[in-house]
Order: sequence, then C-alpha cells, then structure tokens
Amino acid sequence: MSEALAEGMTVIDYAPSSPASEDVMSMVTWIRNTSIAAGTGQRGVRWSER
Repeated sequence: MSEALAEGMTVIDYAPSSPASEDVMSMVTWIRNTSIAAGTGQRGVRWSER
C-alpha cells in the first residue's frame, strides 16, 4: 500500500491482484450487498438476524 501511495495511485490501480486489493474489493462487495439489503425494508432488524 505504501508503494501505491508513493506513486500517487490507489492500491487497486497499482497492484490489482495483490492481497490488499482483494481485501478492499471484498469489503466493497460486502458494503454494496449490505446497502442493497438495507434498502429493501430490513430496518429495525439486527445485523445478526439478517
């Protein structure tokens, strides 16, 4: 990650197949899936119950 920052690039652009990039993409996928679920009327439901 520090090398990408030194080059002024994101980790995804600098090394798309690196473990750090894979972790970031996994997190993005989780956030997208969770955001979609949150918009489908699951308010008031605990995260553990989804």
